Amino acid sequence: MNTKDITELRDVFKAKPSEELLNIWSQNDRQAWRVEAFEAIRQILAERGVTIPSQHDHIPLTSVEPQRVVVTDIRMGFWSMVIFMVKWVIAAIPAFIILWLISMALRAIFAGIMVEVLR
Repeated sequence: MNTKDITELRDVFKAKPSEELLNIWSQNDRQAWRVEAFEAIRQILAERGVTIPSQHDHIPLTSVEPQRVVVTDIRMGFWSMVIFMVKWVIAAIPAFIILWLISMALRAIFAGIMVEVLR
């Protein structure tokens, strides 16, 4: 733990009421607060003579398993769907141009090969 950070956090947390500090302490949200913040809160509560309760167990981020999601329905208004599809068509134009250029290049290569083979 960084003692400099703990000192700075103590200065910030001293202005907060004990109830708010107890709430942060007991929730034990390690995503929102660093380890130094919990140490600063523990020190302030001890100075104030507050009984420090146990913290809720926090779940480390590494132990959370990925979950599969299946989308079964999309609710979208008619005109929103029309606008979406128009945008989709416009976005597809560059892809079609690229595919056309690739096919023309392949046709030219194939035609060149065929001319040499048929001679």
